[in-house]
Amino acid sequence: MKQNQIADATKSHVNWNSDVIRSKIAEMTSDIGNKSEESSLARTGRYVPAHLILRRLHSLIGVVPLSLFLIMHLMIGATAASGKPAYDATQSAIRSIPLLVPFEIIVIVLPLLFHAIYGITIAVRSRNNPFMYPYTANWRYIAQRYTGYYLAVFLMIHTYFLWLHVRFSATGEAAFGVSAYDVVRELLKDHTFMVLYTLGVTAAAFHCANGLAGFCITWGIATEARTQRIAAWAGAIVFLVLAYMGNAAVQAFY
Repeated sequence: MKQNQIADATKSHVNWNSDVIRSKIAEMTSDIGNKSEESSLARTGRYVPAHLILRRLHSLIGVVPLSLFLIMHLMIGATAASGKPAYDATQSAIRSIPLLVPFEIIVIVLPLLFHAIYGITIAVRSRNNPFMYPYTANWRYIAQRYTGYYLAVFLMIHTYFLWLHVRFSATGEAAFGVSAYDVVRELLKDHTFMVLYTLGVTAAAFHCANGLAGFCITWGIATEARTQRIAAWAGAIVFLVLAYMGNAAVQAFY
């Protein structure tokens, strides 16, 4: 009698486990089916996952307006190499643009905040091991990630001293109005700021150039290995040009 009870209990336990296993398999099959359906819908254009839209938007904003602004910003800074009158004249012309501050907030500050916050979110969630997979593209991604971290800090410093202070402070605005060149030069006379800005413009140049190469891949412009190598080399050239412009501008104030 006792043996029969044990056998019944064992059979019941096996049946229960079998039911659980079948249930788990059904859940996994259903999940795979749902993901397959989502992928199919995404390919046909009837459904696009939110994270894909955000990544595309992040990539696009990195080019327009942010990369365009960076290039223009470095070109303006490079006028310092021609001397104080040239730089002050350029800044005076910019400050005379109507509705300049609203334009800067809408076209530059808000896109920059989205790009920075979402970019850091992607970087924090990513898992990379460049020592296990020492490919050039993997190292570029790591460099993109850490230059992004540095730029997040650097841009807060830069924005405070050379935007918030000169746009919204009476003393800062007055000083900048007399001579923008002198304001920047006074800041960069400090060796700490000189190092911060040297690293900052170099990091920005790399982040922009490598981001442009990544944009070509993200948006399907460079889909083959050959075109991706071309994009990477083009990015390297852009990096060298922008880094030279930025560092020349910083040294012109020193």
